[in-house]
Amino acid sequence: MSEVDSAICKMKEEWSCVTYDLLSNIANRLELIDFTCFHCVCKDWRYATEPLHEAIFSGCDPWFLLYGEEGPRCLVLINNDKVYTVQIPELDRSTCLASYDGWLLVFRHDSLFFFCPFSGAKIQLPNCPLTKSHDYIAAISSAPTSQDCIVVVLDRPNHFQFELHTLCRGDDIWVKYQFNLNEHLFPLKRCAMFIEGVFIYASNKDVFIFDVANTKQWSKCSLRSIQDQPDDESGLKFRLKDLLSKKAKKEKKHKSKDLKRKLGYDDNVAIATCGTIYDAQNMVWGKFIHSVTGSNSRPLKGVWIVPRDHKHQDQIW
Repeated sequence: MSEVDSAICKMKEEWSCVTYDLLSNIANRLELIDFTCFHCVCKDWRYATEPLHEAIFSGCDPWFLLYGEEGPRCLVLINNDKVYTVQIPELDRSTCLASYDGWLLVFRHDSLFFFCPFSGAKIQLPNCPLTKSHDYIAAISSAPTSQDCIVVVLDRPNHFQFELHTLCRGDDIWVKYQFNLNEHLFPLKRCAMFIEGVFIYASNKDVFIFDVANTKQWSKCSLRSIQDQPDDESGLKFRLKDLLSKKAKKEKKHKSKDLKRKLGYDDNVAIATCGTIYDAQNMVWGKFIHSVTGSNSRPLKGVWIVPRDHKHQDQIW
């Protein structure tokens, strides 16, 4: 063993002897992103910081994770506008289809899996129905560790047809629904979500609702009709109206130009973003941030994610 290796082993042994009280005191003084790294060092450090989790992670607004560069290099923009560089191999040549409570639904190399980038926790989904990179739209009904979690992925293979794939936790086989539609009926993606047990896709002008549990059919309503609903009306449309009213406030907070500037990029970059639901009441909507150079733009990907540090688990769903 070299002198350098011996020194590293000795340093690890010394740090492993630090008391839980001292480790907890150190962790409590760290910024959240540093806390997530501190928490993942070893089992003893993770155990010492467990009591701090609820206080540190509760009430955090989503962070923005930028990826899509060649290799595993990613940028994380946190709430105080600080930017951190992190290496996430799981996002190399991957696409995030959905984001929920710190979990990402990731499509990579003909596979689908849930992934928590702050802990490395990974849950593989069986029998991926996706074969190549399309502009998929997806939503998760609840955290993947919940027994009632449902995953829905919407694919549009051509202008006149789309396919909807659903998988419930505990099942091995995806259920596929095929629908024919007019070319102009189904616009480019904006956002997808679950509300009250139904899958909802919102575009620029319309909302498409698919009842996963019951009718297995689509219904459609305009954003205008939802926004004109009486304030005292309960049910799905009122819940949608509430989210849509918050949408404008969130987009003011997360302006496209400000996002590029904070990340250190200029206007020749285009970013396809994936939104997220957080606190069960709020949403950052996904959108496409255009570049000023058109076809010569540099395409990148981004995802809004609530900072969480889920326990590591490599397993089949």
